[in-house]
Amino acid sequence: MASTNNVLLFVSIVAASIILASTEGSTFVTFQSPDCTNRVLVTRCGCNNLDASVGYGFEWHKQRESTANLYNQPDCKGSPHTSLDSSVSACGPIGWKSIEISCK
Repeated sequence: MASTNNVLLFVSIVAASIILASTEGSTFVTFQSPDCTNRVLVTRCGCNNLDASVGYGFEWHKQRESTANLYNQPDCKGSPHTSLDSSVSACGPIGWKSIEISCK
């Protein structure tokens, strides 16, 4: 029951964060607490460094044709580890150090 409540809380927080965020492009949310409740929004187009986090959410804005590349190095250096072009979320440790949001 507790894990179901945590998942519902996580989904609710991601949805609320995305609705409240005013962005040029897509929205990337990182969570800083183990229960995925302490959120940090990343909405700026271009390269953004990420703090260590325990979960994430990405809301893709189709009308803006935004995409995102996630890197294991700061400052979007090296090859992208993961590319996002659809909405996704997960609560669990991530190793990404930076994200490049492409806003068209």
